[in-house]
Amino acid sequence: MKLVIIAVAVALLAAGGCQWFEDTKAGVTAPLAEGERSPLAEGQRLGDPIKSLPLPFAGPIGWAVGLLAGLYLANRRGAKLRAAAEGSDRPISGWLGQVTHLEQLIQTLANLAAGVFEIGPDGSVRKRSWKAIAGFAIPALALMVPGVRDWVTVNADSVTEVVSAVLAYLGIGTIGTLTAEKALSVVKPLKPS
Repeated sequence: MKLVIIAVAVALLAAGGCQWFEDTKAGVTAPLAEGERSPLAEGQRLGDPIKSLPLPFAGPIGWAVGLLAGLYLANRRGAKLRAAAEGSDRPISGWLGQVTHLEQLIQTLANLAAGVFEIGPDGSVRKRSWKAIAGFAIPALALMVPGVRDWVTVNADSVTEVVSAVLAYLGIGTIGTLTAEKALSVVKPLKPS
């Protein structure tokens, strides 16, 4: 079970990493506003106190902490710039979504779906192929979880029924995944207030 969780986390990080890298790059390369400090310089400032500690590897650890903090700050800056550039003033779930925090869940799911499915230019064969592969792979990976596998095959008495149940699950799961992706693709990030 631990290997399944690790494999899913690595797959999501690899697929969703594209947006993370784009936001980080935008956060580093975008011109700074007057009085604004570079995210990497701010990260190094956060790592400097660790360098002065009397520990054997304080210098490299402080440098690594400063670099990771700088990359994190650059990513957050890039995400804010992207949201301001293409964001919406109206939440997709309305006022009730903001009161119940449903809007945050929808925005997180939309970001995750964009990271997983948005590979390559719009309308390209690469993007369509990737969407088909990812749409099939997500329910297929869920079959590795014992509870899901047992749920799918609970009423199957023969090998033929097991195969039929798995194929039906994969078909419905693929259609459901691609439908959810299509619905989440229209969600625009909220502009910072």
